[in-house]
Amino acid sequence: MRNSEKGQAITELLASVVAIMAVFLGLLFISALGIENIQCMINARANADTNAANGLIDDSGNPIREWSAGDDGLHFTADDSSTASDADAFAIVANEMSSTDGSFSLISGLNNDYVIYNFVASLPVTPLFLNAANLTSSTETQADPLGARQLGDLKGAFRSLILNEPDFAISQTVYMPIQ
Repeated sequence: MRNSEKGQAITELLASVVAIMAVFLGLLFISALGIENIQCMINARANADTNAANGLIDDSGNPIREWSAGDDGLHFTADDSSTASDADAFAIVANEMSSTDGSFSLISGLNNDYVIYNFVASLPVTPLFLNAANLTSSTETQADPLGARQLGDLKGAFRSLILNEPDFAISQTVYMPIQ
């Protein structure tokens, strides 16, 4: 390795400036996405609050029957998904109350083969599943979060350097009880 070559200092300076600019643009990218995510959440909460005050039901959500950890097997990550309940799931919970001697046991799964006797056979299924809260919702989507901050060029730079996806969006859904 040679030292004191002609132009070596300029080359090292330019390399370090490029690295510093990449870090700065990354911080700007993350900051802009964070600000737009918060703005999206504020707008969704404001719209849900307006729906709740006016008694409008936009979407009251779906009852969750199971929660899948996704392909990675880790809970609380981006690939997690919920399985909504259906009419058959209501019968599962009603049939879960199955005891003739006053004792109960914990179930291990959500299949129907663990039920032998229903201790209240005449109990209707529907009252068990009344909504705990009469909910309304609002979903807010920001299709171009960097463009909203006049950072469209930054999106193009990151797309060409790091991301191969053409576009990304931020979406927030908020549920509130109707007043």
